[in-house]
Amino acid sequence: MKKIYFLCVIAFMFSAHLSAQTTLALWDFRGADNFVGQGTPPAGSEDWYTTFAAAPIPDVYSAKNDTSKFFTDGKAANRAVRKATATGNGYAMSLGWGPNLIEKTHYFWYIHGINTEGYTDLKFSFKVWSSNTGPREFKVQYRRILETDTTWVSLRTDTANFSFTSAKKSFSFDLPAECNNKARIDLRVLRASSYQLTAPTTVVSGSGQSRIDDVLLVGTVDPGTATISHTSDNVKVFNANGKLAFTGAAGSNVKVYNLTGAKVLELQNINEKEETFLSLGQIYIVKVNNKAYKVQL
Repeated sequence: MKKIYFLCVIAFMFSAHLSAQTTLALWDFRGADNFVGQGTPPAGSEDWYTTFAAAPIPDVYSAKNDTSKFFTDGKAANRAVRKATATGNGYAMSLGWGPNLIEKTHYFWYIHGINTEGYTDLKFSFKVWSSNTGPREFKVQYRRILETDTTWVSLRTDTANFSFTSAKKSFSFDLPAECNNKARIDLRVLRASSYQLTAPTTVVSGSGQSRIDDVLLVGTVDPGTATISHTSDNVKVFNANGKLAFTGAAGSNVKVYNLTGAKVLELQNINEKEETFLSLGQIYIVKVNNKAYKVQL
């Protein structure tokens, strides 16, 4: 009875954890140390990083995203991080979006090196606003840099472009399933039009400002790959095309329970790579070397 109670508690806690989304990376630019009243950009602003190596990592991040970067295309002299008030968090400000036409140059904000391993239901969001002479139309794109095809792909292809306004506005994008469980994806917010916010037939001004804040990527723990307890070894328990699969646990004994605590399978001395069939559409608690894993088949 104690064993059943223990497993049910674990299952309940982990199910509750799965229902909430996890922050993979957040840039809220809290490190900005100057604010708007101190001068006109770029004067009076914190100097924009001049190299990719100096670009900021997230202010909040999951375990594998401590080296992700927020970078900006274009001249460093036209980029700054600053605060709206002396006590608030910052935002990223960019100038120099024009006057070149979009056919001649692409400008973008760039999110580099996001690790999504163990996560699904990915969402990318941010808040943006612009001066009247800044660019109006942008689009969001992603690429899977470690895949064979590294082409940038636009999100929401039916309405790929979205419009800035003069007031801060939030946008959120669902990433496709092919971005799940990847060692690295990249994202960018790309200038998609050559024309000004309030003058749709006038080419964007080089002094027009665009601003971005609260750049956030979240995901839901994938029950097919996630573990209940943190492990420092190489054991992996997962769904392999409808079969319960193990790697990195050669010689181990395995016990599999359903969510009522009943044991449904026991394996002795498993191979380095082991697969076995169980009923589909079920969630199982798997114990390997006294560590618990949760897998959905």
